[in-house]
Amino acid sequence: MVTKNQIKLIKSLHQKKFRKEAGAFIVEGSKPVEELLGSSFEVMEIYAQGELLAQFPGAIEASKADMERMTALKTPPGVLAMVRIPSWSYSEEKGAIIALDGVSDPGNLGTLIRTADWFGITQLVCSEDTVDEFNPKTVQASMGSLFRVRLFRCNLPLWLSEQGLKVYGLDMAGESLYGHQQERAVYVLGKESTGLSDAVRAELTDTIKIPGKGMAESLNVGIAGALLMSELSRT
Repeated sequence: MVTKNQIKLIKSLHQKKFRKEAGAFIVEGSKPVEELLGSSFEVMEIYAQGELLAQFPGAIEASKADMERMTALKTPPGVLAMVRIPSWSYSEEKGAIIALDGVSDPGNLGTLIRTADWFGITQLVCSEDTVDEFNPKTVQASMGSLFRVRLFRCNLPLWLSEQGLKVYGLDMAGESLYGHQQERAVYVLGKESTGLSDAVRAELTDTIKIPGKGMAESLNVGIAGALLMSELSRT
């Protein structure tokens, strides 16, 4: 059965500070945990409730009350895993590179990770102030894609300056994405509220935009990222 100390540790992992201290994060739900078990991530413990115990051999039995105390979700899904945070480094790859400059909403980051996975993009380059990919909301929104898409964190302006590649930022004042000559380059998505940072703008070759015909002020960064990745995947 689950101990009080185990529950206390799991609850602490809802916060970035304690995830960093413990070197661990949580994954909740049958499908995400199944995806996790098929990955190279190190599973530390699995907790399961009722009938789900048979689905996850070796899991520690947890009561409904235990799950309600451990979960980061409104409705406990019945299975929860504690996972070791991996160490990732940049890997040189062919094709376009997607970079994130200060994306702050965990749900948006999870959506971008899931979208990258859909289009076969296995790596995202992130500024140091991009939201933590191991935030429970990010993990949930990625729907298991976090286990296939690496996130490399860096001083983004410095990293861009060192790559020797053209750098395009998504911006409403740019040229149309659909007329853009696609090439081996870095494509940067900015923060939801303020867009690209001044330091990243200083490293841009040019800006591009996703043209629209309506009156909406802007696109959600998750949607903009999906349209960008879809267009880049055509080459």
